[in-house]
Amino acid sequence: MATSQTNISATFKTILFATDFSPCSSSAVPYVSGLAHCFDSRIIAVHAVPFEPLSGLTAVPPALEFDMEWRASLQDMRTYEASDPFAGLRHEFLLEKGFLRDVVTNVVAQKHVDLVVVGTHGRQGFHKVFGGSFAEELLRTVDCPILTVGPGAHHTTPADSWKPRRIVFATEFDGGSLHALPLAIALADANDGSLLVMHALPLVPWEQQNDLNGPYEQRLRNLVSEDLPHHCSVDFTVQFDLAAPAILSVAEETEADLIVMGVHHARLPKIDAHVPGTTAAEVIANARCPVLTVCG
Repeated sequence: MATSQTNISATFKTILFATDFSPCSSSAVPYVSGLAHCFDSRIIAVHAVPFEPLSGLTAVPPALEFDMEWRASLQDMRTYEASDPFAGLRHEFLLEKGFLRDVVTNVVAQKHVDLVVVGTHGRQGFHKVFGGSFAEELLRTVDCPILTVGPGAHHTTPADSWKPRRIVFATEFDGGSLHALPLAIALADANDGSLLVMHALPLVPWEQQNDLNGPYEQRLRNLVSEDLPHHCSVDFTVQFDLAAPAILSVAEETEADLIVMGVHHARLPKIDAHVPGTTAAEVIANARCPVLTVCG
């Protein structure tokens, strides 16, 4: 069954970069710059300062002039601005009070953001259970596409050199991934690249795999129909493995520059961000390239 057209395009006029000034955030800068150079995008670098009550007093946040965390973050932002991470590109810096998810959601709506970029340390297992993942909280709640740069992503130099030419698109034939497919095609087209469309089938006995390969590959081919015109090269593969290991293996074998996949909306974002073992979290934590997600 062919997917329908969507309004998603690969024209990123405004890119929101969420930073906490950490090495994880710094690792995402080359990808922000690469996309901005490619699409002549405006970059908004935002840092969120969470609400913190005065110690020992009420739960009411202190005024900014008495908020030590705000003052420290303001100094960090000034230092970051002085480092000029986006030289030669149109950009601005924002310091906002509030929790990261709320700040990003508000800026996306107010500034008409087309893409959010975030770096993450890729917590897994018990670390994720107790610490949670801001990146996963964002990618499951923010409506626009999100590019997440995990700890294994290769750093690219110079800053404007990264272009997603070899793209792996992983689909479960569900709403989220079908919304992500037009974006994957548009990005491959914009960069004269190639697209590998894949689906993973777990726990299939080897003697049944040949019988299933043909029908599932045809389902993949049906997704890229006349409704989605393209000039990039497109190939298809069915993998008999769990979703995350299959996606990571294919991306490694093809030396992918980008993985694109759909994710489901979180019903309880703060709780869901602590759930270990999700496919998206495992892929982001272990991929050697950024992961672009579309929530649907």
